[in-house]
Amino acid sequence: MQAVLSSLRQFNLASACLRLLLAMVGGGVVGYGRSKQARSAGFRTYILISIGAAMAVLMTLYMYDMLRGAWSSVTEEVGLKYDASRMASSVITGIGFLGAGIIIKVAHQQVNGLTTATGLFATVIMGLAAGAGF
Repeated sequence: MQAVLSSLRQFNLASACLRLLLAMVGGGVVGYGRSKQARSAGFRTYILISIGAAMAVLMTLYMYDMLRGAWSSVTEEVGLKYDASRMASSVITGIGFLGAGIIIKVAHQQVNGLTTATGLFATVIMGLAAGAGF
């Protein structure tokens, strides 16, 4: 059992698939509750957002592994610097932009879409955490 857990903490195909599955389940749980209430952003939306965020982190981890491993001689020769946090921060910026577009002000000083925007943001963070292995 300890060997299985140790291999899942490493960056390999099995751990990547498990991380994507966890992101899908987490997004599905949030989206299922929204779908039961017949809200505009529902089950599929939250799953896709969570999987997309997890994929962004997995791509970041893969690029970091390649630049430190198989391509390390080329990166040293060229002098390439790589910041692994940029892709995750771009995902957060993008979902913030989408969330701002969801929030609208309607008549009588009422605001709609705040819960949807917050749910999308929380789902992105959950997907980023799943992709990172948390």
